[in-house]
Amino acid sequence: MRTFALLALPLLSVVSVPAQEEASASQRAPYAAVASWPKLPAGFQMHEASGVDVDSEGDVWFFHRGEKMPIMEFDAETGELKSSFADGMIVHAHGLEIDQDDNVWVTDQRAHTVMKFTPEGELLMTIGVSGEAGLDNDHFDQPTDVVIAPNGDFYVSDGYGNSRVVKFNKDGKFLMTWGTPGDGPGEFSLPHGLTLDRQGRVYVADRNNLRIQVFDADGKFLSQWKHTDIWDRPWGMELAPDGNSIFIMDGGDARRQEQDNAATGHVIQCDLNGNVLDIIADGYGSEPGQLYWGHDVSIGPDWSIYTVEVRVTHRPQKFVRPDGGSAVYRTDGDWAKLPAPRVWGSTSAVYPAADGINIWVGERCGENTCVGHDELDPILLFNPAGEVIRSFGKGMIVWPHGIHVDPQGNVWMADAQGEGNRGHQVHKFSPEGELLMSLGQAGVAGAGEDTFNQPSDVLVAPDGSIFVVDGHGARGNNRTVKFDKDGKFIKQWGQTGTADGDFRDPHALAMDSQGRLFVADRANSRLQIFDQDGNHLDTWHQFGRPSGLYIDENDILYSADSESNARTNPGFKRGIRIGSVKDGVVIHLIEDPAPRGATSAAEGVAVDAMGNIFGAEVGPRRLVKYTKN
Repeated sequence: MRTFALLALPLLSVVSVPAQEEASASQRAPYAAVASWPKLPAGFQMHEASGVDVDSEGDVWFFHRGEKMPIMEFDAETGELKSSFADGMIVHAHGLEIDQDDNVWVTDQRAHTVMKFTPEGELLMTIGVSGEAGLDNDHFDQPTDVVIAPNGDFYVSDGYGNSRVVKFNKDGKFLMTWGTPGDGPGEFSLPHGLTLDRQGRVYVADRNNLRIQVFDADGKFLSQWKHTDIWDRPWGMELAPDGNSIFIMDGGDARRQEQDNAATGHVIQCDLNGNVLDIIADGYGSEPGQLYWGHDVSIGPDWSIYTVEVRVTHRPQKFVRPDGGSAVYRTDGDWAKLPAPRVWGSTSAVYPAADGINIWVGERCGENTCVGHDELDPILLFNPAGEVIRSFGKGMIVWPHGIHVDPQGNVWMADAQGEGNRGHQVHKFSPEGELLMSLGQAGVAGAGEDTFNQPSDVLVAPDGSIFVVDGHGARGNNRTVKFDKDGKFIKQWGQTGTADGDFRDPHALAMDSQGRLFVADRANSRLQIFDQDGNHLDTWHQFGRPSGLYIDENDILYSADSESNARTNPGFKRGIRIGSVKDGVVIHLIEDPAPRGATSAAEGVAVDAMGNIFGAEVGPRRLVKYTKN
């Protein structure tokens, strides 16, 4: 499924990105081809596989140039064939796209048509006149690809004959066209592939001009990307599941490849400014993991890469990261050791000490609450060896949730539940464990200036101002509260809702070097950014469904997503996303190793002075350390 929420981001400038500055930018984990995938029926062979896409269930659809079963659906995990259709209906298969309702769209190059099918194979629409080439509102001349916008409008790259892009409404009514033969901005030499981003921008693989061109939804030229020392010719494209990058099939110049085995035959991942992030596949060839005339590419919700080839091998391939996507980091789930016989309970609170070396953690007393465990300290300090060197707070906290360490080393803890005369408070402790301040009334849930209802997190600004997000759960207080350095109420903002400035489960806080306040608006699957007076500045969806936040001294944002799935946040995987607050671009994802279930992996996240990442896990009940390779 391709369901996109449009974001307001600045338009791209008209530039050609210098590739020599980016070739070293690839810090992604390596991909490897999956052996014996997919499983074709006995005696069946694809003929020139030309199109691929993934539907909302994660199933993979292929389009090939055989008379039988030209459109085929496979299970992503098992590789088993699930369905097929369109026998005898296609003249020359080319592009395939799945829309947000899982309808299957294909371009028939030599029939000069675009066809829309239901997932069951019922033909719903045909655009173009079969067997007739033309250059008008009703005809195509060898169309190559189609892409569908969230509102149902669709774009067709047309193609081998016409060198243009054509836009239609959801009913197939012609809206507009742009492009003529040439190599200038807005001109094309074989527009071969299309994709859209979440801002509605149209990306065109201008194959014989060796570039990607970027347009707004009405065909206004915005920018072009050329990387002639990295790719040869772009053939197909797909937006990444998180919407922050585009995967490009470098099919290369086939004739030159066969003559001198040119170093093409890759999938190139670029951010939305055209900077190269990764180069995937083993180059030109017919061995597993290589690409021989790679024609199209698609990305599954688990970031598996699917490719098709139209020469010699005629095959589809699936590429995965062998470690589940986090090979940039080594995972140590046994790093933090509790004194025997104590065992780990749930934890969502983690923060580096003022020295940047030791790590403070709020742990829920061997279970998911400290009620009934007054003998255990819930606040613990770990040294780099993972040993507890200090602890305090026994009998004082019900449900340690959010933690913050101010520049003086004081430890702030948000207690997000109430029991008797404890809870619904924010406490300030000295580094040695002396209680210095408490905000809220002990055990009292409320929405006043001196009460909270399940406060989730706390943050102290450089001037000493205190910010608290209150409360936990989509039906709570859903507000941000500001106090002065002495705990005097200053103001609050927010209410339950989905508009800018509203919240549903404000779950964590972070502040960048500009003093902007980042709020993890978890149940709305977004980050909201405010100034310190509560004025809304921006909303970001690209960091997933954030449970925990941390911003380091370089303005790198770490967002722990413990809840995204196909229901709560379609198109996003759970894990820790890493990106810059300067441009909002996500550059890496440490994937959740157990992607199913209600909650898993890190809910809290922090980074020490050495760049080690710490994930505090509620479901698995552990503190995980990620060390960069």
